[in-house]
Amino acid sequence: MELSKLIDTSNKESIGKHYLSKGVSFAIKKEFGKSYEFFKEGIDLLTCDCPRGGWLDPYKNVGKALFDDLNIRHESHLEYYFVKAYILSYENDLKELYLSLDAIDRYLENKNDGYGQYVKGKILLALEKPQEAINCFNNAYSFTNHHILQYRIGRTKEQFLEEYGLGDLFLSFLNNNTSVCCARNLKEYSKRKGIILENNDDPNNMLINAFLIEEDEWDFQYFFEELIEDRLGNNLSPYDKSNTIIFSYIKWIIANSDCFLEEDLGDSEADYDDYRYNHPYSSSHSNPYYNDSLDMDQQSPEFWDNL
Repeated sequence: MELSKLIDTSNKESIGKHYLSKGVSFAIKKEFGKSYEFFKEGIDLLTCDCPRGGWLDPYKNVGKALFDDLNIRHESHLEYYFVKAYILSYENDLKELYLSLDAIDRYLENKNDGYGQYVKGKILLALEKPQEAINCFNNAYSFTNHHILQYRIGRTKEQFLEEYGLGDLFLSFLNNNTSVCCARNLKEYSKRKGIILENNDDPNNMLINAFLIEEDEWDFQYFFEELIEDRLGNNLSPYDKSNTIIFSYIKWIIANSDCFLEEDLGDSEADYDDYRYNHPYSSSHSNPYYNDSLDMDQQSPEFWDNL
């Protein structure tokens, strides 16, 4: 998919993975400064940096000598250590994971920022240290409130710590509704918590019904992906079937915000207030095509084009 098409459709998840793939390409060429910048750009945009989509595949064809510290030939070691830590964080081997941890610690010794804390959290999670991991994600959150952190915090709470993380997942999805991984986790942990949602406004919406009825959350994710891909693959009008299904689903998620946030107040509640007053579904949004005398179903095609 061309980058321009992804940008036109505001697909943050795919744009982010495009940048991650560029980061891998530059790492393989040992241009670690450029790789570092592209990895940061990707992390800034997307919600789930799992290797789905194949962006990490080129690394698998390169020998581990890529990260042989004795062969460093570039001036700045800082970017090298970050790139090494980030790529090795996807390994399963304990030795590689501890090499990854050592690399990010070296990076953080010189530059303590949200990117480094996030990567360290990922590594600790892979090492089955979820409490230490979430501490790092929270440390990263003190530097930036990127939705990738909301996602990781919410998922870690739910998956590993038996804490309430649906509010974090909900806010992360609102900030980037092209993340099908986040949507899947929101569905999975809503179901596990026994949260009852209803679909009274759009009973024929297949995506809402898949969220509510589909037993396998992965089947729900695959269906959501198909809708997004269909939206990307065509020059769609705002009233195209795929667009209509997706936007109606997002409206429904927003309408059920209390179900996700009711047990997870505090900072998350403040974040949601900020979201409501700045989101396209709010009349105060900067979209010049929004008509606050109309409800959402009556907005012009230009409004939907500019979401």
